[in-house]
Amino acid sequence: MDLNVVITKNDETSLFVNAGNYVITASMATVDNNYQLVEAIKNVEIEKADSVFIGSQRQVTTYNGLPQKVTVALNHNEGVVVYGDYSDCENAHLSSSSTCTISVSAEATENYKAISGNFYLHINPYLEQQLRWRCCSKHR
Repeated sequence: MDLNVVITKNDETSLFVNAGNYVITASMATVDNNYQLVEAIKNVEIEKADSVFIGSQRQVTTYNGLPQKVTVALNHNEGVVVYGDYSDCENAHLSSSSTCTISVSAEATENYKAISGNFYLHINPYLEQQLRWRCCSKHR
């Protein structure tokens, strides 16, 4: 006995690639038509996956006179990471360390949920200034 099995979603025979609601129809019949056609219909929901930030939540850099930024990526390539206000990081100085908070978010996409969170950037003072001061103060 040879069987033909056909599975369709929303009347198409394409792959399940996106989140959403689908009606799946499975039908089976023998090639020689000796048996009755069997059909099953099922509603299926594929939920959006969680978005996840990739990157250390606490990052460290050294002040160099240029704007400092955190490095964050997503666990998928459907969305864009949006960085919040960096004005808190503008208070970094040559002579003292500081820590700033940066809010990061990504909007929901077709297959992934929205996400938001805070990352922390610790900015160490400019090392060359410290070395010069230590070096030269010993020889005075």
